[in-house]
Formats: sequence, structure tokens, C-alpha cells
Amino acid sequence: MAWRKVPEPNPDHRRPAVYELRRQCQNFATALLDHTRSSYELEAMLNYDPTGPAFEHGDRMHLSRLKLAIKYKQKKFCAHPNVQQLLASIWYEGLPGFRRKNILLQMAEIARIGLMFPVFCTAYIIAPKSYLGRTLRKPFIKFICHSASYVTFLFLLILASQRIETVVVEWFGTDEMRARLHSDVTTKRGAPPSVVELIILTWVMGMFLVRIVLHRFSLDISSFS
Repeated sequence: MAWRKVPEPNPDHRRPAVYELRRQCQNFATALLDHTRSSYELEAMLNYDPTGPAFEHGDRMHLSRLKLAIKYKQKKFCAHPNVQQLLASIWYEGLPGFRRKNILLQMAEIARIGLMFPVFCTAYIIAPKSYLGRTLRKPFIKFICHSASYVTFLFLLILASQRIETVVVEWFGTDEMRARLHSDVTTKRGAPPSVVELIILTWVMGMFLVRIVLHRFSLDISSFS
């Protein structure tokens, strides 16, 4: 009797059953969120990690279950109102009542935090456990400070390209300063770095050192939060 290769079952025949099982798992996980009676139960559910210690209220939230739901595209789980409310409370931590303000007050608050980013960064470097240092750990405040840092860097590039020190002397300098500026050939070629260029160099070196530290110790940006 000749051996014949048994044909494998068509994968298309199993797809409806797999999709149905996936739908049931998604509905079950989403239904669990409806039974959470407090924010602590919701935090414990979303931060559950079978390989790590049990989550305690006040610990840093890693949101392991939520990350797993995002990985497997569980949209109903991620879009659940309880999950969205928890994410909003985490994002706007440190800014109570921010979402209830009108757009003008929100812009004023963002501008205030953006202008204070050198103070926050200095306090975090010198005393990370201080009030200002702990404030910089808040996600939304940290996002504003990062954005303000990049905007400042772009602004410094614009100033350097326009040789702002020359413009300042032309506008506000004395006649002697203007005469010295016009007679100084180093303003045209081979000039030493200006104050603005030194600030840009310091900013770039700081970012370069941060990347070296992250790569050397295999860290992530979020580990500094």
C-alpha cells in the first residue's frame, strides 16, 4: 500500500473559532474592569505582574496588564472608561483642576511651567527629592519641560544664525562699540564662539552625555521619572 501524505486541515476552517475565542477573552477582561469598586482595585489589576512582587498602593505604576492589552490590540479593554480615567489622573498628576480650566488659563499654566523648566531641571539635579525635583517627575510637567527645552534650543539656533550679538551691538551699543565691531575682521571669518554658540554647545553635550549613560547602563528615558 502506497503511503499518502495526509492533507493538513485548512487554517481558514479554524479562523472563526479562534476569532470567537479572542472575542470572548476580550469581553471577559473588559467585564472585569466593570467590577472594580475602587481606584486601588483598578491599579492592582492593571499593574499585576506574575513575575514581580505584588502591587501596593503608592508604588510606581508600570501598568503591565495595560501594556499587554495594547500589544495584543485589545481596544475595548484600553478604551474602557475606568482605564481612561486612571490614565488621565496619572497624566495630569500635579496639576489639579487643569482640565476644568478654559483654554486661556491652560495656556497660561503651560507657559508658566515652560518658563520655569530651568528651575525644575536644576532642582532635580541638585535635590531630586525636593518639592521641585519631585514635581518634575509628573508626566505632564515633564513633557512640558522637555518641549520647552527643545523649543529653547531651536530659538538659540535662530539667534546664532542671525549673529544676535552683532544685532544687539548695532541697536543698543555705543559708537565706540559699533566702530570696534565694524573694524573687527573676526566678525566675518574665524571669530571665536559667541555666548549663544557656547550655550548651544553645552546643550548638545548634555544630550550627548545622557545618551551615553542610557546606552551604557541599558536604561530607558522613563527610568528617570
